[in-house]
Order: sequence, then structure tokens, then C-alpha cells
Amino acid sequence: MGRPWEEAFRWHLRSLVGSALPDDIEAKWAGSANAATLVRALERKAAALPGADASMTIAVCAREELRDVPEGVIAVTAEDIFGRRR
Repeated sequence: MGRPWEEAFRWHLRSLVGSALPDDIEAKWAGSANAATLVRALERKAAALPGADASMTIAVCAREELRDVPEGVIAVTAEDIFGRRR
């Protein structure tokens, strides 16, 4: 489900920020994830990018739950994207 999940996450983020996003967004289809761990990994990768600065916004996602979400990080779950289906 990785690729469709990435597309749904990308679509959801676009709806939040109202702008274009890169195609290489990382999304985890794991049931839960430690957001702080994901953020540290993303910050290390971003530091290697030309033009990266401290003002960037980081977004992380997991299917059901994100634990330890740092302040200022956008946290998204499948429920945020798809809502509750009854």
C-alpha cells in the first residue's frame, strides 16, 4: 500500500498548505511510528540538501498513531486523510 498511501499523504498536505509539494515525500504505512525518530532522520537528510534552512516545516505520517510528535511538526494519520468510515 506504500505508493497509494504516499499519494494520499501528499494530497492531504497540499490541501493543508495550498501549494505544490515535491514528489519524493516519505510516508510510512506502519500502524504506528515514533515521530521524533522520523523527524531526526528527515532533519539529517534535509541538512544535506542545497538551500535547506531551519524554517522548513516537517510533516510525518503513519497509518494509525504517531507517538512523541515534536512541537511544530505536522502529524497525519489515515483518519486525518480519509476520515472515519461507517
